[in-house]
Amino acid sequence: MQTTSPTGVVTTITSSQVTLDKVSNNGEFQKKGTLTAQIRQTVETLSQYPSKKTASNMQDNFFSNDEFGFGTQDFKSVENRVAWILVPEGISVAEVQARIEKANANGACIYKALSCRPILDENQLYAITAKLRTLDDFAATQAVRYPENPTTIADGTAGKLVLDKAGRVQYRRTFFWGSPKADVDARHIDTPYVSALLEAELSGASVMANQTI
Repeated sequence: MQTTSPTGVVTTITSSQVTLDKVSNNGEFQKKGTLTAQIRQTVETLSQYPSKKTASNMQDNFFSNDEFGFGTQDFKSVENRVAWILVPEGISVAEVQARIEKANANGACIYKALSCRPILDENQLYAITAKLRTLDDFAATQAVRYPENPTTIADGTAGKLVLDKAGRVQYRRTFFWGSPKADVDARHIDTPYVSALLEAELSGASVMANQTI
């Protein structure tokens, strides 16, 4: 998939097929009669920025950057997306793999949802209504954090909250979908929500290890 926004910036997104990591039992949290399949997809984003701009969002140009001979600055990022789906207890790994291959033929994906408040599906909404979980519980596990790797350990950002451009806590979830589906970014729409625990962290309290980018 290729897009051009803002003016002159060409972004190309390439996704791998969905693959199976493992099929396992999550112990006391596993629903009766089910197992959990952990699946994965790699999404590579290549952003090409013009070294010089000859147009803007308010003024076009009848000469392209190529005609000027201007080069580009290229930035590539690779994102590993993981999702978990329930499968029948007793099913073989080969059968799960076969189902994934069938879904891939239909353009299956793992899409990403971003928001400035916890992202809740009907199951989480029910859990809150039934007083089994709280909104703060979901906020704690969905808050976007820097991953732990040699670079983030060295610069001290490992495990710390990643704020959006407006300086707000942001939340992230990934979901499996059996056909092509665009990512969802509702950060500019949703009313921000920050739990007391995350607010304390922003004020300098110790970092808790939750979901990474």
